Amino acid sequence: YNEQNKTITLMIRNILMVALGGAVGSMLRYLLACIWPATSCNSIPIGTLVANVVGCLSIGFVGTLLQRTLGGNEQLRLLLCVGFCGGLTTLSTLVNESSCMVHNCQLLMASIYLGISVALGFLALHCGTWLASRF
Repeated sequence: YNEQNKTITLMIRNILMVALGGAVGSMLRYLLACIWPATSCNSIPIGTLVANVVGCLSIGFVGTLLQRTLGGNEQLRLLLCVGFCGGLTTLSTLVNESSCMVHNCQLLMASIYLGISVALGFLALHCGTWLASRF
């Protein structure tokens, strides 16, 4: 019974860490969308693009730094990588915005947006990893 209580307590603590990080990441994503609102389906949604690229940079940096300096601290990983970066980045909005472009016969723009998002995200992740390896 005591072992079961420890497991439940740890699970609740982990959920709270993810929720706290996710709340902050989601608020930042919302603020970026307010700064750079998607005005129509005929333009690249800069707020979403920035949120996704910053999230990829952050997870590369923080994930690597946690592994190298803190031995993979699980609580910080849940707070920052799973929660914050997960709340900041958004595949569903990326796909929804791209779909809107396709429905408005903006197939080329949708393709460019998807390509740029994936390429910059990939590059940002590796830049974050590289930066963290310098510490």
